[in-house]
Amino acid sequence: MDSPELIELADDFLKTTSWDQVNDEYCYTNFCPNREIKLDIEQLNKIKALLGSINASKDYPNNDNRFHYYKFPHNNYKIIKKLNEIDGDDEYSYFQSGFYYYPPKGACGWHTNCRNPGKRVYLTYAEEENKSFFRYYDNEKKEIITKYDKKGWNINTFNIEVNNDYWHCVGSNTNRVSLGFVKIRNNELTDKLELYDEYYKNLSINKIPEKTNNLFKNFLYGKFYHTLNSPLRQNRGCLCNYVLDLINIDNIFYYQPIIKILISDIYWKDKHKEPLNYHKDIDIDSFPVIITPSVMNPDKSLFITIDGNERLSKALHIKRTVINAYIIDINIIYKLSKQIN
Repeated sequence: MDSPELIELADDFLKTTSWDQVNDEYCYTNFCPNREIKLDIEQLNKIKALLGSINASKDYPNNDNRFHYYKFPHNNYKIIKKLNEIDGDDEYSYFQSGFYYYPPKGACGWHTNCRNPGKRVYLTYAEEENKSFFRYYDNEKKEIITKYDKKGWNINTFNIEVNNDYWHCVGSNTNRVSLGFVKIRNNELTDKLELYDEYYKNLSINKIPEKTNNLFKNFLYGKFYHTLNSPLRQNRGCLCNYVLDLINIDNIFYYQPIIKILISDIYWKDKHKEPLNYHKDIDIDSFPVIITPSVMNPDKSLFITIDGNERLSKALHIKRTVINAYIIDINIIYKLSKQIN
């Protein structure tokens, strides 16, 4: 897995990502500079005695002290493509499982990832030599192994096996950024990676292709125009126009469950238009609509549509009562939308 090309891609990602802007809209924090996370054998044995095994560090009190960043495939698809190329497994592919920033005194306490088996690859950048580490418990040797980070990029790989807990943790006394990837059976992202290449190539020449039968491709270029105004914004009470570039919520396809929703509970702009406006060949089954909870619509419906107007119109026309949907938190819409007037 030691590849100069992989390190170069990780370095490009780091340079173009605001990982050190801790108030960024793509970040949520669990970091406190005065918090101390214990990473010794006594703490490990204490957690084992109380809980047996824990999947994530946050499953135990006072066991996580770092910044968590939301993961978006459009930001790291090149790294995923390279990992897949290096691995060469046609049945499995990589997917990003974590993106973290550890300031000095940052830590991720003992945990096992027991609910998420699979091979892990972590690309880790450390600003200083031997001031941060990856630590694990060797079940065969019955001892703790600590691997200190060199300055610059480090690559850690390990396997999470069913019924064989792999206890591990991270500590840092320097600025440390970690990109985690898990190898799983071919997932929804695999077939879409090439479309990201095409999207960014077209973006560089200001080209927006015509709509096609590939609904994910259409999604990448899509925009949601709205006047939804967060109660926290200073200009509340002012009717402002906003736009959300749909590519900025592309993680919804990989992290959100698909839910069946009553069509009568959803509002979309052509809901009452006669005749209903939709392409007759549009697929309403394999590509869920995207909605958000809000009654700020003419019908006072429970949800409004972010993406999927034509699919909803077709479903209504053929007298469907429910439709597959992803539900996105309206606060994400607030955070990722830009004001356009």
